[in-house]
Amino acid sequence: MRVWKLLFFPTLFSIFQLFLDLSKVFANTKFRCASIAPPGSLFERILQDTASKIKEKTGIEVILFLGSIVGDEIDIVRALKNGKYDCAIITSQGLGFLSSYFTTLELPFMIKNEKESDFVRKRLLKVFREILSSEGYIIGGIAEVGFDNFFSKQPIQNLKDFSGKSFWVWKENKIHEEMYKNVMKNLGVKSVVLPIWDVEKFGKEIDIVWAPPYVILAFGWHKFAKYIVEPTFKYVLAGFILRKDKFDSLSQEVQSEIIRIIEVSTEEATLKIRKENEEAKKFMVNKLGFQITTLKDAEELEKLFRENMWLVFKEKYIPSWFFISVMTEILKLRTGQ
Repeated sequence: MRVWKLLFFPTLFSIFQLFLDLSKVFANTKFRCASIAPPGSLFERILQDTASKIKEKTGIEVILFLGSIVGDEIDIVRALKNGKYDCAIITSQGLGFLSSYFTTLELPFMIKNEKESDFVRKRLLKVFREILSSEGYIIGGIAEVGFDNFFSKQPIQNLKDFSGKSFWVWKENKIHEEMYKNVMKNLGVKSVVLPIWDVEKFGKEIDIVWAPPYVILAFGWHKFAKYIVEPTFKYVLAGFILRKDKFDSLSQEVQSEIIRIIEVSTEEATLKIRKENEEAKKFMVNKLGFQITTLKDAEELEKLFRENMWLVFKEKYIPSWFFISVMTEILKLRTGQ
């Protein structure tokens, strides 16, 4: 027993001492990190918590720049590329500016439920890491932001109900642009192209927006909508991205610890955001007077996106091998193979 203690306790002490030493070595290292997460939102709290854990375990200070001060996600990506920021938490919109591979998962009706979300996030994380590494970036983890509903001023129950409505298109968002050009425009929808921070400002001019329920509340878009259209039709994710040159300046031990913290944090964030989306939808109905309507032609809408948008989008932005691989894996999951 004494021999075991003599061997074991020094080892524990050495591990503990290692983390103390790492914290001291990188105590003055700072990472400037940007996100469009609205101040005061759950998204901000998640990021602040992750930053605190990184500081505690490694000594590295993550300085967060959040909300409208950072501009839109394309502005964040540009600043990330030119070195103004060392890291960023960005949705599929921003990730698409780094690599169009990410946009595959955001195609309408591609990912339909949480089971498929969990599967593709975990299955593709390694692939995304390899893709981004070649572009000079590290992806620490991927979190689910939720599934988009249409939110409208008038009830949407049939495809013909879209006709004549004004429709928000996120400026420079490939998915939104192709959705409108290849499907929604043919349904008689008019586009209102805006950066994300201008949507609330021009709410009177917009009949339909789309996002997960909590995002609608966090950005204030509930102020100009009255109806939640079911079912959901599009998946939204977010990734924690770091510049590879800054990341590589750290020791291997610190790199591993940062990745571990981000991976755990993004998985925890996914569960928290799922719960918040559920609560947000209940709050809208019970407290804000929203009504839920069902799009009876949802299967027809899915068919229109598959036939008129998916292939066009694939030819423009996504390598065939990747698109086919993702579809094959999802179909296997759906059929229980």
